[in-house]
Amino acid sequence: MSPLPSPAKPAARRLSDDGGAAGQTEPPLDITEQEAMEIVRALRRAQADGFVYESAVGLKVSVLDGTAEPYRVMVDTIGEGAVVLDQRGIVLFANPAMGRLVALNADQLVGHRLGGHMKPAADEVLSGSLPALMKGGTLDVELRRGDELVPVHLSARPIHFAGFDAAIVVATEKVNCPATH
Repeated sequence: MSPLPSPAKPAARRLSDDGGAAGQTEPPLDITEQEAMEIVRALRRAQADGFVYESAVGLKVSVLDGTAEPYRVMVDTIGEGAVVLDQRGIVLFANPAMGRLVALNADQLVGHRLGGHMKPAADEVLSGSLPALMKGGTLDVELRRGDELVPVHLSARPIHFAGFDAAIVVATEKVNCPATH
């Protein structure tokens, strides 16, 4: 095994994700050997259970099945809407509850701007507030559920993984709850 390149002089060698398989349709990964080793180290240390990468068909998420299952079940069953947004407000992941908030399948949100599911004025507010939201801010907006506007409170937490800045955003529907005695 050859030594890893020093951080000051990263390897220029491109790595392939096809493992030598014939008929591969994906282009080679556009990362250095050092970057690949950083991903492997993070996975081995359980500092991450997956990663986002760009393929010929757009962004893809690769997750280790065994470690991700408890989190996936939790995220898929909670009643709050949850999305992962990139710095442009593009949805990278959405849970089923978020899909229900906008009357869509969660997969239909992925790859589209969250602001596209708001009335235009709220979309402008989100666009202007996105940098603060990405740093862990909160924001009250209205999402569109068909012809209905649904008031929600967005709260975010920034995440940084494998050189990718994003935010986990939770959408809590604001409802009038009757007083209990």
